[in-house]
Amino acid sequence: GPHGFPPHVYEGYDDTKINFYFMDGCGFCEKAKKAIKAAGKEHLFNMKSKEEASKDVRGFPHFEKGGKSHSGYMADIDELVQKLS
Repeated sequence: GPHGFPPHVYEGYDDTKINFYFMDGCGFCEKAKKAIKAAGKEHLFNMKSKEEASKDVRGFPHFEKGGKSHSGYMADIDELVQKLS
């Protein structure tokens, strides 16, 4: 990365994690949070408010990592992680 930093620590951006964009009061966002916790996978996700998502994101929860994305609740967190790897 620039300035000799490895890319994943540059400017606090961690591209090793999945960005989880959530909306307050969104039932499926809460379900997704619970599923991630139940799977013991919290360390794989960065929680972001919907304000931080790009304007063309229409549905929440929305997940993004390294150019891949998924919108909507997925009960199988392993499958979600795999889809975005």
